[in-house]
Amino acid sequence: MTIAEEIQALEERLSEAGDAHMQADLIKGILMQHLRLRSTDGLPYTDRLLELAAGLQSRYYRAWALFHRSVIYRYSGDNAAALEMAWEAHGLFREEQDRAGMGNCLNSIGNIHEAQANYALALKSHLEALRTRQEIADKIGIANSLNNIALIYEQQRNYDTALDYYSQSLALMQEMDNKQGQANAYINIGNVCLMRGHHDEALKNYLTGRALELASGNEYGVAIADSNIGNVYQATGEYEQALALLGSARLVFEGMGNKHLNAQMLVNVADIYLHQGRYELALTTHLQALSISEEIGARVEISQASAGLMKAYRATGDYEKALQYYDRYHEIEKDILGRQAQKEIAELNYRHDIELSEKEAQLLKEKNEAINVYAQKLEISNNELKQFAHVASHDLREPLRMVSSYMKLLEQTLGDEAKPVQKQFIEFAVDGANRMEQLIHDLLRLAKVDANPQIERVPLSGIVEEVKKNLGMLLREKNAKIVTAELPAIMADHTQVLQLFQNIIGNGIKYNENPEPAITIGWQIRDADALLTIADNGIGIPEDYRERAFQLFQRVPTARQYQGTGIGLAICKKIVDGMGGTIAIDDREGGGTAFNITLPLSLVYDIN
Repeated sequence: MTIAEEIQALEERLSEAGDAHMQADLIKGILMQHLRLRSTDGLPYTDRLLELAAGLQSRYYRAWALFHRSVIYRYSGDNAAALEMAWEAHGLFREEQDRAGMGNCLNSIGNIHEAQANYALALKSHLEALRTRQEIADKIGIANSLNNIALIYEQQRNYDTALDYYSQSLALMQEMDNKQGQANAYINIGNVCLMRGHHDEALKNYLTGRALELASGNEYGVAIADSNIGNVYQATGEYEQALALLGSARLVFEGMGNKHLNAQMLVNVADIYLHQGRYELALTTHLQALSISEEIGARVEISQASAGLMKAYRATGDYEKALQYYDRYHEIEKDILGRQAQKEIAELNYRHDIELSEKEAQLLKEKNEAINVYAQKLEISNNELKQFAHVASHDLREPLRMVSSYMKLLEQTLGDEAKPVQKQFIEFAVDGANRMEQLIHDLLRLAKVDANPQIERVPLSGIVEEVKKNLGMLLREKNAKIVTAELPAIMADHTQVLQLFQNIIGNGIKYNENPEPAITIGWQIRDADALLTIADNGIGIPEDYRERAFQLFQRVPTARQYQGTGIGLAICKKIVDGMGGTIAIDDREGGGTAFNITLPLSLVYDIN
């Protein structure tokens, strides 16, 4: 649906609306669409909205009516009235605590100052609008403010800064998939390319913007793109194509009552006449542009028209008038681009950067304070959890011991009179109690993994010898062996490293049906870390189960016939994570499982 069709649909709904609030909202919507068109045709609707606002005693609707009327007055060239209305609307929005409305008014005030080439005042208003919109995360408003700030730097011929702001605006519009906003940004980026003499790049951006405006049904946007494409043709000497595009664009702007853009088009057309040597046409057109520009106080266009008249009179031999317009042009340019104006803009930008830095510093301070408070609460919670785990484990294990003891006493009491089924029930109860006690024991080990680790030099070869002693009976029963290369020492908690090795080695022997179970331990230094590998020739772990194997209570499907709680590998992962490393499962060549443990090089102390 084009903008004109949207306006028509809203007008049809307005004709049927009976409620005053609904009428006011529909009129506000109609005015917003006229704003997209940069048209002055919405002026009668501002009268209606003011009447409704008076009847409803609504400051909100009055503020919106004044804001839209201010924009329309700016389009028609009455900047003094536009500025007065914008400030009144801003005051009403402030009373309503409507920051979106305040941001819109500040943006409009900045545009009025810009039209009068008061760039320092324009930048001040746009920076304030940007801050207001950032406070409420108004992304479209933020993008528009960035675009308007860029325009000021472009006018000051600070093209790098302008391009940076335009690019930020474009990125936001793309993020929101706002086609019209994207089109505006592409066209403005094209302007910077044109100013730098990059004609092909400028044309590419203009055509991209035009296609987006056409898709949005925005006749005004298409005319803007056409006028800029005309400027490219003018710069490359293709004057007839340029005149055709500028002429069609001017008809659109004139039809919308936009005197500012009409003056711009007249200046561009007159410049083409100058290049073609059609001096009388150039004089007539520049004088027309100057008359409109003086009427609306558009100093940039006054300057451009004065420069054009100077060239045209000089070409026709009227040097007196040429000098007269040169003096006028030089005076305005000195005022617009003079050192004082640039100094004011630089100071405003510096203050803006300082305010942003202070705001960021304050936010960082608040975040750090919040993190510290959270960390203290977390430490208290962790200590309480550890105490609970310790107490609960002992409190839970005691009743289990009683269950086991009384089941054994019951079995002794029954003696030979116990029936087979009774013995089986007693056996089930005792086995269940024993498994529950082991589960509680393992959970307590898990809770203690990161409890006050004592970092020291831990020789891994010594850890392996301790594991051999601890698992001596299992090694003899299974006829197993541990084969290890020369291992380094690492900086870690001795108890945790012992748990890590004993869990992995113990599993490799226990879950092993090979006649001669073997554990192979090796290590290597790589570019960014150290790799420790503990491999077995056991039953292996299915590939689709390897990530879940490190989760609590997860047991390998192929190992269901073996005893275990499914906590051992979860403890291993927690230990390795605490050292800043990773642990993963892979296939061992020839069958079995390989546990690959990576550790930061900073932990490797030396080699025994």
